[in-house]
Amino acid sequence: MFADIRRLGLYVILALVGMGALPLAAQTPTAPPATPPSATGEPAPAGAPPARRTQWPSEKFAQQPDEAKKAEGKAEKSATPAQTKTEPSTNTPTADGTPAAAPAPTNGNGQATNGDARPAASSEKSSESEAPANTVAPTPTELPADITNGLNQAQGLESRIEALEKSVERVKGRDKELIDQLPVIEAVIADSQRLARELRPKLDDVRSQISRLGPAPDGKDIPPESATIAAQRSRLNAIAAAIDGAIKTAGLVEVRARQLSGRVQELRQDIFTRDLLRRSRSPLAPAFWEEIWRAVPSAKLQVQAITAGWWSNVLIQLPATIAVILGSFAFYAVLKLLMLRLLRGLSASQIADPGFYLKVSMAGAQAPLRAIPAIAGASALYFGLDFLGLLYLQVGYLAATILEGVIIYKVSTALARAYLRPNQPAWRVLEFDNQTARRLARLIKLIAAVYVIDLALRELIRLLYLPLPFSIVTTLTASLLLAVLFALVSRMRFPLSVDNDSSLARLRAELIRLPLLLAAVVIVVALVGGYIALARYVGNQVLMTGSAIILLLLFYLANRAIAAEPDQNPGAQAAAADPHGLSIDLRRRMAGITAVVLDSILVVVGIPVLLLSFGFSTADIGSLANRALFGFEIGGVQISLARIAIALGIFAVLLTLTRVLQRWLSETVLHPKRTDQGLSNSISTGVNYLGIGVASLAAISYAGLDITNIALVAGALSVGIGFGLQSIVNNFVSGLILLVERPIKVGDWIDVAGQGGYVRRISVRATEIETFDRASVILPNSELITGTVINYTHRNAMGRLTIPVGVNYGADPEHVISVLMDIAENSSLVAKHPAPFVAFENFGDNALEFSLRVYIIDVGKTLGTKTELRTQIVKRFAEEGIGFPFPQRDIHLRDLDGLKIVLAKLLQNRASAQQVKSDREDEAPQT
Repeated sequence: MFADIRRLGLYVILALVGMGALPLAAQTPTAPPATPPSATGEPAPAGAPPARRTQWPSEKFAQQPDEAKKAEGKAEKSATPAQTKTEPSTNTPTADGTPAAAPAPTNGNGQATNGDARPAASSEKSSESEAPANTVAPTPTELPADITNGLNQAQGLESRIEALEKSVERVKGRDKELIDQLPVIEAVIADSQRLARELRPKLDDVRSQISRLGPAPDGKDIPPESATIAAQRSRLNAIAAAIDGAIKTAGLVEVRARQLSGRVQELRQDIFTRDLLRRSRSPLAPAFWEEIWRAVPSAKLQVQAITAGWWSNVLIQLPATIAVILGSFAFYAVLKLLMLRLLRGLSASQIADPGFYLKVSMAGAQAPLRAIPAIAGASALYFGLDFLGLLYLQVGYLAATILEGVIIYKVSTALARAYLRPNQPAWRVLEFDNQTARRLARLIKLIAAVYVIDLALRELIRLLYLPLPFSIVTTLTASLLLAVLFALVSRMRFPLSVDNDSSLARLRAELIRLPLLLAAVVIVVALVGGYIALARYVGNQVLMTGSAIILLLLFYLANRAIAAEPDQNPGAQAAAADPHGLSIDLRRRMAGITAVVLDSILVVVGIPVLLLSFGFSTADIGSLANRALFGFEIGGVQISLARIAIALGIFAVLLTLTRVLQRWLSETVLHPKRTDQGLSNSISTGVNYLGIGVASLAAISYAGLDITNIALVAGALSVGIGFGLQSIVNNFVSGLILLVERPIKVGDWIDVAGQGGYVRRISVRATEIETFDRASVILPNSELITGTVINYTHRNAMGRLTIPVGVNYGADPEHVISVLMDIAENSSLVAKHPAPFVAFENFGDNALEFSLRVYIIDVGKTLGTKTELRTQIVKRFAEEGIGFPFPQRDIHLRDLDGLKIVLAKLLQNRASAQQVKSDREDEAPQT
């Protein structure tokens, strides 16, 4: 009743205002003011009361932008002053709203008189009042059509933002309506920016024309100009003022729209906080259960009425309904048998020890096979009943919710079984032990079941319009069950296989256990405190965020398997050694590029998914994406990721065109047969640097960076260099050259200044080289640029080995060559292309000298390859009877006569010693 009284009072007030507006409109001496467009898009008649809106302004602009703009244009036309003369009324209201005095009567000459025929004013005042009437009004400047269109658009934008501000204030207490306003606000921002971009070049053109006319005459130093030039200057100034006003209006609308967007976010934040921290009624109170008990009969009657109505429609189409149900179950059974057969085939073809790539591939194939039958059967049943018209009103909404629940449950359980593999540990992607995998799979099924049942019950409560206690009981039960399941998951130890690092296993376990345990505690505390909404929010947030993170993790594992290094895949060496296949270096580059592309796609898809799981709406995500791509400010600097990406694309395209031009010049104009090689190299290098410079300038200019600022920075650096920073700048510039030209890169095997090893890090000042003794050598970048560097892996990892071999002069050279070639061709470390080669080098002093020259796929395996080849050479030469020569030396002695005398003396001394010894032995028995 009170609502009807308030509504009646509102209608009375509107009627009074309308009746009061009629005489005011009739007494106005000028044309009627602009009125807002009616619901049909046409301007309402002057003086009529405002039409009652049937749509929010945001919906009007969102659904019918063209009609809104047309209506705004018509409203603007109606707001222009009338061109015909109107007689003033005798009761025209003044500015303060009081009726003005009636005009004094005039005489035949048009002078005002009173009843006594006295002049109403002095002659001086009369002449002053007549002066404006005698002055000719300046002709308004006719603006070009495109400028007029821009002005109309600016006025339309201003009307749209005013309507949006009113709409936001009307719906500031309802979150859903506020969300609907965000896309409309973003559209206003985009239209404002577009209009400003379109008008700025036109304003620059007009100002350039004005500058060509020179400075305006001031009556002193600058002589007066002709009437034609003065008219042109006046016209251009008017156009420039109009364009500038439109640009400023668009900028102001953009600022107001951004402020309004922030206002909407603040209102939504307040609504979210208010609803989340609102305490619910305690289920322990008797009145709580009494209200539920009182609502049970009415709910029962509603269920009976809905069921009876639905069943009556089923009876009308009973044969068709039975056919749809049986067909859906038959479709499910056929798909189930087919999927089981496919799964058995996959299981039968499995190998004993699969790699990571095979595990991920098998899990990715089995997950959809397990989920498709139930989802397809439920979808067939739903669409079949919907085709018969049996899913209407409450039944249709409930059936759609049940179908959604079936999809969620089957997808969750299928992913859990495919990646955890409770009964097949060898093919388990996530390396849990058997007990943990089984328990985790069961808990995931229970969590999915609780979520789906709660989803269906909430929809049923909404459809039956049950009182709030029903929703509280459902939420409390579901939140409590989720808390218990989270606690059970957090109590699991998550032991990994024994071949993994135990510290990493504990870290992974804590990252899973602690958030779940904390969520369970928060849910229980919130339920005890009566914050049912907070408990539901925490439970749903853990489920949504956890599901999003798990899905992204699975896709990341799939990306790692697809873009794995070729060395980690079986058969990579043989494929790289194949003369018709790709080299190992090219395969590594392709794997790296694939990993970058897949990870980029994952990031682009993953960020919106995570934002959705955090509670952001699609409108919020669209607004954030629009600002991130098309411009946001940091410290007063406008940054646009889209412009940066396009600038990088421009740089890449121009650089590619430079490379194509270089190749074309090398193959045609600068061919070695036509041009000197030195001149050809100079021209090619010049084209390269010129292309890089043009590409850099084009990219920097498009990105919006001011090149003059770069010139200022370069000037400051030049001053610093002049004051003693030559060495630092030398190393800095050398580091930039290393990073751009890449004569060496991280991972290369180099030899410089007697130091050999692998490049581990390249910074702007120095480069770190790790030697084979695991020592780090820090080299200034200038030494790598100005010195001689041997890079064994500059272009690719392939290298050549030379093994010298010497045999006896009696060996057959052809047989030796055949044996060495056979050894090289049968080695798994030697590349087949280029083919190995044996050269007969020389006739040595002691042997026939041969050399075995082979190519290896990875130059880092040089020592291992040499050892294997030399071992095989020793074995095969022994089997083939090929001997290795020993050194033979001829000794020439001079002054043999002196040598003979020395030897004779030595022999004589030895004989004398032996004689003395024998005499002593003879004398010994006699004594």
